[in-house]
Formats: sequence, C-alpha cells, structure tokens
Amino acid sequence: MYGMLYLLYVIIFGGLGFAVQKYSIKAHDEIALGFLFSLFGAIFYVPLLFMYHFSLPTDLMPWLLLISAHVLWFCSTVLHFVSMKTVDISLHTPIESTRSLFSFIFAIVLLKEVFTVYKMLGVILIVLGIAILTWKKGAFKHLRHPGVNIAIAGAIVVGFITIIDKYNMNFFDPIFYGFLSFLIPAMLLLPMANRKHIKKLFWDKGIFVMIASVCAASSYIFLLNAYKIMDASVVYPVSRLLVLVTVVVGFVWLKERKQIINRIIGAILMILGASALVIL
Repeated sequence: MYGMLYLLYVIIFGGLGFAVQKYSIKAHDEIALGFLFSLFGAIFYVPLLFMYHFSLPTDLMPWLLLISAHVLWFCSTVLHFVSMKTVDISLHTPIESTRSLFSFIFAIVLLKEVFTVYKMLGVILIVLGIAILTWKKGAFKHLRHPGVNIAIAGAIVVGFITIIDKYNMNFFDPIFYGFLSFLIPAMLLLPMANRKHIKKLFWDKGIFVMIASVCAASSYIFLLNAYKIMDASVVYPVSRLLVLVTVVVGFVWLKERKQIINRIIGAILMILGASALVIL
C-alpha cells in the first residue's frame, strides 16, 4: 500500500516538476540551469536533515557506490544535453524511454529480482506508450544520427544508477541520500558554470527553476522510499508515468491539442503496462 502511494507521489511531483522545466524555463546555458536546479534541490533537503534522525553506514562500499552513482548521474546529464543538441526532440524522448527497459534488465541480472512475463510485458508497454505519446512525424529520418547512440548511452547509464540507488537504500536514509544527490552535482557543475549566466537565469527564471527543483527533489524522496519496499524492476518503469502528468499540464495549461489520438493510445498503453507491473 505504501509503495503504491510513494509511486503516486513520484508521478505527480515528478510530472509537475518536468512540466514547469519544459514549459517555463528556456535556458540557453544548460550548465547554469543544472547548477541552480541542483542547488535549489539541495537547499530544499537541508531543513529535512534536521527534522529526522538517521544513522550512516560504516562500511566503505555504500559510500563508494554513492559517489559512483553521482559521478554517473553527472555523466548522464552531459550525455543528455549533448544528445538534446544533436537529436530532434521528436526522437530524443522516445529513445530516453528505454531507461525503463535497461533498469528492468539490470535489476533482474544484477539484483536478482524475480523475472515474470507480466513484468516484461509491462515494461515494454510503458516504453512503447511513451514512444507513441511523444513521437512526431519525420522522426525516423534521424535514427542514424550519431546523437542517437549518445542518447542510448545516457539511458544505459541511468539504468545503472537506478540499480545503485535501489541497493544503497539498504544502507542510507532517503533524505540524506537525496540531499547528496543534489549537492554533489551542484558542486561538480559550479566550476564549469558561467557566473553571469547563473545570475541572469536566477533573476529571469529563478522562481520557475526553484519550483521545478523542489518538485523533483520531492519526487526523488518518494522514489527512494519506494525502492526500500518494492523491486527496482517495478518502481522505475512505473515512475515514468510522470510523462502523463506533463502531457496533461501541456493539454490544460498550453492548450496543446495536436496528436490527440497518439496521446490517448500512448496513455492507455502506459497505464496497461503499469497495471501489469503492479497488479499481475
């Protein structure tokens, strides 16, 4: 029961955060955006650190895995931005949806989670649903672009991060872990960020970056809590339903009415996929 509630909050907060970032923040300097986004997220966690009591692992391995996860996340962010600049957006989002597939495979192979046909079917339906939901005419012509390989590489890296996060929930408290998940990227991005661009983004779009970051940080807390009590092969694919929230926001807020049939079919497939993962 708690796991389903956590996933619901992941989808709601994650979808809203992504919608704000997609529709309200048009930043030309992704590094400045990444820094402010990570910084606001880390600040959001600070009061929570003082509200809860938790212990830290004494073994070295969890800490090494934590550092590895954040270095990998930094790499995946770079791959994401590079691929975004070279691959048409109509193809980029469907390719990134394969993150669910890779996280599922890695969870089965590395974490020895139980494999079932229903799980596999659920993941495939979710990936297919996202692809149909976000696909645009003419996207096929970009399939051989080198940026496609970069996007796939980023999806594989995120799949590994998912496994590390799930494993580390055996040792870390979600709040402390989430705090470091935003603080470390901010520290890595700061030396690379242009101070003038940060200042301009802060004054022009700071409130939107803050809202998107707080939503993402909230979503991540619930995701980590879900990992504590549910399989990663279920949690991460189902959490991708946040795309539906983003689409609904675009439909209601920006009156996006194009490709309605695609969006309805994609949404149905994603819901069926999530049902197969959670119920069957």
